[in-house]
Formats: sequence, C-alpha cells, structure tokens
Amino acid sequence: MAYKKANIPFDLWVGNHVTIVRGFKTTDTNGAQIPIDLSAAVVYFTVFNGDTKLIEKSTTAGSVTITGTGNYQVSVTLTPAETRTIAAAIYDEGVSPTHEIEIRIDGIQQTWVYGKIRLLGGQNVDT
Repeated sequence: MAYKKANIPFDLWVGNHVTIVRGFKTTDTNGAQIPIDLSAAVVYFTVFNGDTKLIEKSTTAGSVTITGTGNYQVSVTLTPAETRTIAAAIYDEGVSPTHEIEIRIDGIQQTWVYGKIRLLGGQNVDT
C-alpha cells in the first residue's frame, strides 16, 4: 500500500515525557477517508542527528504500540532521559534533530511521517 509521506514537525520539551500518537487514513474508491489497517504492520520510530541515529523504537522491541480496532493509531513515548539525549547531541550548523515513522507491511518499507524536532525548555531536574 502506498501512502503519501507527511512532513509533521513537532516541539519537544526537553526533560519531559512526550507521547506521540499518529493515525493513518487513505481514500477509498468512493472518495471517503478510511483508517488504514495496521494490525499486521511493524512500525519504527527513529530520531536522527543528520545521518546519525539517536533513538530507535519499534513494535518488535515493544516500545511502539499500535492501538485500536478499525481506527488504528501508532503511539510512542519518549522518556525524559531520551529527550535529553536528543538535546545533548552536537548538531552541525543548520541541522536540527529529525524524526520519522516507518511502516513495514508485507515486506514493503515506507516512511509515512517525518519532520524536524524543535527543542524547548529542559532546565528542570529529573528525579
């Protein structure tokens, strides 16, 4: 199944838990928007610094979940320590951290969501 890539940047408050939830729909032959069945999908959520992988989570590792019946959603949570790992990376001038959500169904691997991450805050103390 081909899915049009979506550029979805997001703000990340460093030192906090953040849960990212995404639902995916396609257009049927009648032009109606319908949810995509992700029950057989393997999903990867990855954060990069340029070409360097900083964080990788997946359904196979149990760190990404697919929820719903008939209206499937992908959910991933970053811990405060993971948000600090992203913020602590040294970025080349003009480079921001980026993320992608890759969906693998029936041997086909496609990035469906990608975008920049804007780092905010981060002065709080973890406990």
